[in-house]
Amino acid sequence: VFTLQTKTGDKIMNKLVRILAAMTVVFAFSHAAFAGFHVEPFVGYSLSGDFDQEVGSSTLNSGDYTSNGPQLGARVGYGMLGFFGAVEYELSPMLAAPDDNDYDDVDINQTLMGVALGYEFPIAIRAYATYIFSAEGKGSLDNVDPVYRGSGIKLGVGCTELPFIAINLEVTQLTYDDVESDSSSFDDDFDSFTANYYTLSVSAPFDF
Repeated sequence: VFTLQTKTGDKIMNKLVRILAAMTVVFAFSHAAFAGFHVEPFVGYSLSGDFDQEVGSSTLNSGDYTSNGPQLGARVGYGMLGFFGAVEYELSPMLAAPDDNDYDDVDINQTLMGVALGYEFPIAIRAYATYIFSAEGKGSLDNVDPVYRGSGIKLGVGCTELPFIAINLEVTQLTYDDVESDSSSFDDDFDSFTANYYTLSVSAPFDF
């Protein structure tokens, strides 16, 4: 009887080991299928936006601007089960046209760096948010040429119905609260420079 019980216990143990081994293999393949490096280059264009510059008592280019321009960048990070987290880098040369005709157009070459988190839903829709911890905008003004520095956020939704690419609509809000220029009076009078604009972009998200 003891021998029979031992053999029965060994059979049960062997089955359990096989089941655990099979579960481990399935989990490993599933994990490999849904996790990996997330790489997402993107290109876009700012459709509508405005810049608002406040320069204290100085009237030098203080006011509202309508902005537009192309954008180019990439997100690189990690993706798993529809979620992704990535470092984002973007170059955005913008043209800001003042609402007041007394001022000239301003070219602002923006360089943005941030951390993005997002999720791709099973219904071909994605949503993501980026905290922009480093925003630098190099402006071209007469005898000033300021370099603005600040931070901001970006929110986006996209459609992944097409193969290999996503079509995204984004809103970006930036606040430049620091400036360095060729004019000490401009720097002293500078209060803030804010940017709010909408962007239509096309990206190619890949998980390896």
